[in-house]
Amino acid sequence: MLNSIFQLMNKYSISREQSIEIADSIYSNNLIIKYKYIPKQIGEKTNVLKFDEHFNWNIEMGTYTNMAMLHLHAWEPINYLLLGYHYTKNNKYLIKSNELIEDWYTHSLEANHKYLYYPHCVADRTLILGYLIELNNLSISYDIVNKLVDKHKEYLFSESNYVDYNHGTMLDRSLLLLAILLDDKSLFNFSLERLQNNIKNTFTKNMICKENSFTYAIFNLELIVSVQKYILDKINISLIDKFDTKINKALDFLDIVKKPDGKLPIYGDGELIDKNKLGSSILKKFYSTHSLFNEIIDFGYNLETHYFKNESYIIVKSNYFYLFIRTGDIIKNHKHADDLSIILYLGEDVFVDPGIYNYDKGEIRDYLKSSHAHNGVVLNNENYDYLKSNKKKIYIESVNEYEKFIHIVLVNNCYSYANITRNVYIIKQNNSIIIADNIYSPIKVSSSQTFNLSKHFKQNFVIDLKSRNNLIINNKFLLQSLSKGDLKLSYHKKNLYSEFFQKYEVIPKIEFVNVQSDVNQITYVGKANDNITLEAQGKNDKCISLILDDKNIYLPFKYNKIDINIEKYINIYKQNQVHYIEIHFSRFDNQQYAIYIYNSKNEKEAILWYQDSPVFKHKFVMNDKYRIRCFIKDKVSGEKSEFSMYKQINNSI
Repeated sequence: MLNSIFQLMNKYSISREQSIEIADSIYSNNLIIKYKYIPKQIGEKTNVLKFDEHFNWNIEMGTYTNMAMLHLHAWEPINYLLLGYHYTKNNKYLIKSNELIEDWYTHSLEANHKYLYYPHCVADRTLILGYLIELNNLSISYDIVNKLVDKHKEYLFSESNYVDYNHGTMLDRSLLLLAILLDDKSLFNFSLERLQNNIKNTFTKNMICKENSFTYAIFNLELIVSVQKYILDKINISLIDKFDTKINKALDFLDIVKKPDGKLPIYGDGELIDKNKLGSSILKKFYSTHSLFNEIIDFGYNLETHYFKNESYIIVKSNYFYLFIRTGDIIKNHKHADDLSIILYLGEDVFVDPGIYNYDKGEIRDYLKSSHAHNGVVLNNENYDYLKSNKKKIYIESVNEYEKFIHIVLVNNCYSYANITRNVYIIKQNNSIIIADNIYSPIKVSSSQTFNLSKHFKQNFVIDLKSRNNLIINNKFLLQSLSKGDLKLSYHKKNLYSEFFQKYEVIPKIEFVNVQSDVNQITYVGKANDNITLEAQGKNDKCISLILDDKNIYLPFKYNKIDINIEKYINIYKQNQVHYIEIHFSRFDNQQYAIYIYNSKNEKEAILWYQDSPVFKHKFVMNDKYRIRCFIKDKVSGEKSEFSMYKQINNSI
C-alpha cells in the first residue's frame, strides 16, 4: 500500500531526480510550496519561504497569497520531502518532515484561518498521514500524527464539510484510504457509497463532466482513476460498474473536443491542456491506447458534427477547421458568461476563450468571467445573469446539416431587457463561417458582437481595413460585417488571456457595435483571399445571401423575438458624443425624475434635477463604473421612491 500512496502523492508526476532536488531544497530550509509556481525555480530563495524560527504559516505573497496558503497548508513541502524519502530511503527527509509537522501542529492549535481545515488541504494532508501510518518510522512523532488522523477522519466523515464534485472525490479518496489503513469497514462502506453517488452527480450518462471546464473534467477523471487503480484494485472492489468502459467513454468525449493541434480548448475555469499535459496524466498511464493520446492526429478533411444535446455541446471539426460551442449548462461550477460564445480554429487558433488566471476576487477574475472576454454578444457593456440562467432561457434551438452548410441556432433570453438569437453557418465549400445575431429589445441598447483574437496574431499584428467593417487580419483572415454601426479594435492591458495559472497576457479584440432597439449583426469569417459577396435579403433580413466564387448560397435567418416588460432599469446609450440616460420605472401616476451620478470612488459627479421626461442627456468623460442613483416622485402628492444601478461606461476602446 505504501507504493500506492506514493503514487497518489506524486500528483505532478515529478521525476526521481527532480523529487530529490526539491527535497534537498526543503531539507536546507528553503521551502517549495508548489512545484514550478512558488518559487518558480527550485534554486530560487526568498525570505518568506525560509523555514526558520521566524517562519510564519500565515504566509503573505501578494497575488500568490491564496495559492501559497492553500498548498502550504495542504503540506505540499512535506509531500515533496516524502517523495524524496521514497526514492532514497534517506531518513533526513523524514526528520525534516517531522519538524514541519510539529511546527504546523503548534500553529494549528492557535490559528484560525480557513486553510487550516479546508477540503483540499484536509484531503491532501490525509494522504500524507496515511503514508506515515503505513511507514511506521521512529523518526516520526506518532503522538501528533495519531491526533491529526483522528481529527482528519472526523472532518472527512462529516457531511457538513462535504462539497460535491471534485472536492468531494478528493475527500472520499482520502477517507477510503484512511478506512483501509485503520481497518474500519463501516467507515469504508460509508465513504464508498458517498463517492459512488458523487460520481453519478459529477458525470452525465454520457460520462461527460458537468463542471464547466475541461481542466476539471480531466481532474475529476484522474481522481476516480487513482481511487480505482491505486486503492480499490488492491482489494478487488470496483468503484462503478464497467469501470474501464465508462472511463473510455469519458475519454471518447474529450477526444471529440480535442482540436486539430492536439490541444483541448480553454473553456470556463480552464488552463491549457496540450499533448505534454495529457501525456503526463495518470489517464495515459492506464489508457495509453486511447486515441485521445495519439501522437498523430488525423480528423480527415470532411467536416464532422458532434452535438451533445443534453450537455449542450457542439463541436464541428476536420483537419483544418474547428468550431466549439457551449450554450446552456447543467451546473454553475467554474461557469463563465460564455453562452453563445464560439471558439474558432482555421488551421490555427482564431477566436479564443480567456482562461482562468486565478480564483482571487478582483478586476482580473471579473473580466475573465465576463461576456467581454468571450466571443458572443455583449449588451450595454453588461453581463447577463449567467449564474441564475437555466435551459429555458439559454439553449441550443437547433443544429441542422445541409448539402452546402451547417446551421446552428442559439438563444439567450437572460438579459432582462433584450433577447438574442445567434445563427452560426459553417460553409462547407471553403471552411468559413457566418455569424448572424438578432438583438431584440423594446429600448435602444448598445450591442457588441465581440471577437477575442488568438495570442498568435500579436506577432507582426496588422489590420488592413478594406472598407467600412471589412478588414483583413495579418494577411490571413477576413472579417466582413454588414453592421452599420462602429468597428472597434482594441489591443490594450484590459484584454486579458491566460493559458496557465497566475500568468496572463494581452490579446487583440475586435467588436462590431450598434445602438438600436432591433438589430441584425451579420459577420463573415474566412480566409483573406476568399472571393465573397455577403448581403441580407427580404423583410427583416429573413435570408442571408452569400456569393462564393460566383455561386450563390441562401441561408435562412432565424430569430426568437419574445415580449419583454422592462421595469426598474436604467438604460444608457451614446449617440453623437452624448449619453442618453433612460429611466424605466413605473410607480406613480404623475412621475418626475432626478439622477445623482457617482464615479467608482463614490464621488458625486453630477446632479440632474427633477424633470417630467424619463430621458436625460449627460456626457460621461471618463471610462469608469458609475453608480446611477435614480429618484422618482409623484409631483402631485410628493411621494418619493428611489433605486440605483451600476453602469460601466466605455467611451472608446
